[in-house]
Amino acid sequence: MITVSHQCFAPSASLQTVVDQYWRCTASGAHHEQSSELRCMPLGTIEIIIQLQGNATSGLLDRQWQTFPRAYIVGLTKGAVVWKAYGGTELFGICLKPEGMLQLFGEPLGELTENVVDAEAFFPGDVTPIIAQIQDAPDDRTRIFLIEAFLHNQLARFHQKDNYFTEALRRIRAQETAFSATSLGKALFVSERQSQRLFKEKLGISPKAYHRLMRFRDALTRTRRNQVVSWAQLAYELGYTDQAHLIRDFKAFSGVTPAHFAERALPSR
Repeated sequence: MITVSHQCFAPSASLQTVVDQYWRCTASGAHHEQSSELRCMPLGTIEIIIQLQGNATSGLLDRQWQTFPRAYIVGLTKGAVVWKAYGGTELFGICLKPEGMLQLFGEPLGELTENVVDAEAFFPGDVTPIIAQIQDAPDDRTRIFLIEAFLHNQLARFHQKDNYFTEALRRIRAQETAFSATSLGKALFVSERQSQRLFKEKLGISPKAYHRLMRFRDALTRTRRNQVVSWAQLAYELGYTDQAHLIRDFKAFSGVTPAHFAERALPSR
């Protein structure tokens, strides 16, 4: 039987504006044995995932099981990514905030949305050496040291000053109540049409869709930490019209209702 464990690591203070977290996932068990279906929940981040050990993992994409490369990027998704791992598998992940991806690599995110791509093909020549170093590193502390040195170098190459898009993302993440595109535009002195166009170009989704995603993440976090007194109360605190809207959104993003998720403690990240 495959047992999957997951450990998260915070970035250094100097990278917290671009990095959400790092993580390592380990699947213990026989190398020929494959896990049941696992779910990677959509958290509003772009993930660079590197295989450290074991047979290649696979994911359900466009209703077909596909083998993932040794290093790959998972863009913004509006639903859980279903995947499987063999025993002996170890993965290391770098979760980047959307604005972090732009500042670190200067790449627009639209083509990554709802997609999984080979990291070495997407960043030709840029990431192959660091991928090998991370795979050869003896422990997580060394991996993070190597990653952060690489990311600091990337910031020096591509760093952009705070702009409207970055500020808009930060405001949306901080806004727990119902979203208003008009209010966001007024606060940042741009029209609603401008904000829609910029988000579609740089992020691949609308400001409202990003807010829905971040509100789901908040609901997911509280559910995992057993901080929910009642679903009606949670819906009120997060600015949903009512409990039914919370349940509908939660199921749309995760594939299950919040109560079902809490009861089953689905294997996920």
